[in-house]
Amino acid sequence: MEYHVEAETETGYVVPELGGIVNGERRAKKLAEQTADEHPELYVYVKWFRASDGQHGYLNRDGHSPVGKRW
Repeated sequence: MEYHVEAETETGYVVPELGGIVNGERRAKKLAEQTADEHPELYVYVKWFRASDGQHGYLNRDGHSPVGKRW
């Protein structure tokens, strides 16, 4: 499964130099936590995509969900 860690401003602009694409839930959580700690003014989300069946959603602190929560 592929995870996309994204950091957004309050207006929804994605900051391209922060976050990125990672493989593995553990790596995604680590990058999201690090980014959120270093940039508390931004909204950090982890989106996931599974190519085998086209499923997608969010990875939150409390697990996978169809609704994203700010880290």
